[in-house]
Amino acid sequence: MDNYTKSVKNASKNHINKRFANSSIIHTITLIDELIEHANKEVDILSPKFFTNFHKRLLLPIKKFLNRDNTNLKLITSENSNYIDELKQEYKDNFQYKILPLEQFPTDKQTDERVSFIVTDTDGFRYEYSIQDINIGVVRAIANFNSHEEAKYLKERFDELFNK
Repeated sequence: MDNYTKSVKNASKNHINKRFANSSIIHTITLIDELIEHANKEVDILSPKFFTNFHKRLLLPIKKFLNRDNTNLKLITSENSNYIDELKQEYKDNFQYKILPLEQFPTDKQTDERVSFIVTDTDGFRYEYSIQDINIGVVRAIANFNSHEEAKYLKERFDELFNK
């Protein structure tokens, strides 16, 4: 296990307020897995796409989370997919989703790209603000496992979009 992964797992487990830069797909998977695993009852995901192999890989931690008692996961994406259909069928009571036209997704103020984020009820989040180099495995994102103000802000933005 590399130092980045060790540090992420420690911050997640111990609910440490520490910001992590995220620039690779491998780190993205580690961060999202840890955010979902250590959420208490609620996870919200905003993702313009939810049909790639990367998203298929997320089904395992999502299902593990949804199999726990009294959990709820909400997803906003721009189009339906087999993965959403699978979650709808298996988790009727605790999985909700909304299809939002891509042009209504928020954009980052600096990169002007569509953003993706995950936010949990434990003040954890991952905010992705650029995927312009994703074809070479590079993303630009930040994450934290205990940042109340940033998580609150993302949760409010998510709820605005979900309840639109």
